[in-house]
Amino acid sequence: MQLKTTILPISMAYAEGGYTAAVAVGSPEVRVNLLLDTGSSALAVRQSCYQPAQDQQVQLSADIQLMSYGAGGWAGSLVSTQLAVGHSSDQQLAAKAELTVIVDEPSHNFYQADGIWGLAYAELDSVYQAEQFLQQHQVSPALSWPWPELLRSSASLDTLRQQLENCPRRTVQPLFDALQQQNALKNSFALLTRRAVYHHSGNTATSEADKLDPLNQGLLVLGDAELCTDLYEEPLQSISLVHDKYYNTELLSIQLEGFAAFAVPALAPQDQAAYGSNSIFDSGSSFLILEQSCYQYLIQSFCSVNPLFGEQINKALDARNNMQGLPLEQLQLSDWPDILLTLRGSDCHQSDVILRLKSSEYWQLNAPTEGLAMFLLASQLAGWASQSILGLPVMNNKYCIFDRAADNGMGVIKVAKAR
Repeated sequence: MQLKTTILPISMAYAEGGYTAAVAVGSPEVRVNLLLDTGSSALAVRQSCYQPAQDQQVQLSADIQLMSYGAGGWAGSLVSTQLAVGHSSDQQLAAKAELTVIVDEPSHNFYQADGIWGLAYAELDSVYQAEQFLQQHQVSPALSWPWPELLRSSASLDTLRQQLENCPRRTVQPLFDALQQQNALKNSFALLTRRAVYHHSGNTATSEADKLDPLNQGLLVLGDAELCTDLYEEPLQSISLVHDKYYNTELLSIQLEGFAAFAVPALAPQDQAAYGSNSIFDSGSSFLILEQSCYQYLIQSFCSVNPLFGEQINKALDARNNMQGLPLEQLQLSDWPDILLTLRGSDCHQSDVILRLKSSEYWQLNAPTEGLAMFLLASQLAGWASQSILGLPVMNNKYCIFDRAADNGMGVIKVAKAR
């Protein structure tokens, strides 16, 4: 019998550029706050927060996971244990699942969050099967936890990757898949967010008032999210998913309101196997990161509206490089036009979908401190394919349903205005 939909509160209190959800790990339960990321699939917790030796249900393995992002990365030991989400007993979902205990983390990936909960597909969640490698190096028993001394000496994640390159690989079942299958939920979840970066209304980043600020709160809905009609306003628009690696979409055009639409280039054929399509929905990104020609077109359009806009963008980018923003009094956001993104609609509706970003969404007010504003448009990452990353600014103030069962299992993203 299908359980009712479970609604989890999520917060920006722990990761200033992302939302976290509380997850209970092991027995006795250890509660951790994990960054929600639709741009990855791994489930990982820092060893400072969760110790397998204290978990009565843990099962150790020889498997090792290593993740690299556009910036940052980590490595650790794969274990299996019981996990649960939800607060009240009638809403709680539990599942046996695999997670990585992060041991090696050269850069600070998650701010004050305890780890990451990737919500994408299993193809992105692979591990090295290192049993034979550990045996060859006289690690006995041949387990990745505790972290073997020969791996502690690695100078970098790249060095570790070279050590493990001959190990076979396998994919891991992501946590959402385990929760969905073991609790007979519909293969669907939704995110409702208000901000892309933390909203500061006081002088300190840790003020309790800011943590409780509704702008820093959101919801993760697991199960049949479409039933929660109190959370959104009709109509729901359906965006086609074109690949089930990331939440891959086809971005057709981009424009400032009042300007001609700019056709977004297709992903280069040589990048299709690795990247899937020319755009992805990524809740782990605080920015709208645009393919280079799209970004340049928007910047030129802003300058055509008002040359001052170009100067302010340049100042904002310089400030952002120093983790600062522009003083709010320098901006007149009511003068800045909306950005329109046109995406391929799902086959069932046979109409393309236009998503609107208001100036208060691509400029985030009171960030990174009270009285400043951050500009959240960015050009494509160095070394990254010509792919746009549709991060939290695109999702903010919308109810985004990731319906993975629709369109014969390829899935759609259904979007409506959040209440």
